[in-house]
Amino acid sequence: MRDGQRVKLNVGASDPRGRYRGPEWVNVDYSRFFRGQRFHRFAIADGTMLPFRDGTFNEVHAIHVLEHVPRHIVRQNGTKVEAHAAFVQEIGRVLTPGGRGYIEVPNFLEVCRKIVECSGMAAEGNAAYQEEIRIRTVGVYGKGRHEGDLHRWGFSPWGLESLFKFAHLQYHRESDMISAHYKQEPVLLYRVWK
Repeated sequence: MRDGQRVKLNVGASDPRGRYRGPEWVNVDYSRFFRGQRFHRFAIADGTMLPFRDGTFNEVHAIHVLEHVPRHIVRQNGTKVEAHAAFVQEIGRVLTPGGRGYIEVPNFLEVCRKIVECSGMAAEGNAAYQEEIRIRTVGVYGKGRHEGDLHRWGFSPWGLESLFKFAHLQYHRESDMISAHYKQEPVLLYRVWK
């Protein structure tokens, strides 16, 4: 805590808005897309190697970030790292005892199920089903509006849960959403803690 205030971390915050603009939030992103704007406590950092001490944050959010991380990365020293595992481990490392993290990603299986469900009607020329497939395809690949806005991996519940187990984190699948992404696509939201 700093001056009795809870300190929170938002990982993947190229354009922090809403609650993330508050003074209790530190926002980090690997790349800065909105360079002309100034935000309170923003740092360029790699989510697989966060530049913070162990147990720094009471709360960590990684909302629609993990799907943008490549599965493997090569560090400057040439070491190949499983980036998804490193990312989740870092969230656990910077959490205070009793702190909580939230990780939200598109539900890859549900997105694919929707595409298959709509494909027959779309093939027959039904514009509504074609639009549904277009929207769901964005859930698979990302919007591609700028560098980093591409999905590099799709997650299932058991895939995420295996990462949490690997990182020695407790977890619970949540139904009270943090973001409004669930209105656009099926999502998975997990709360994690040590």
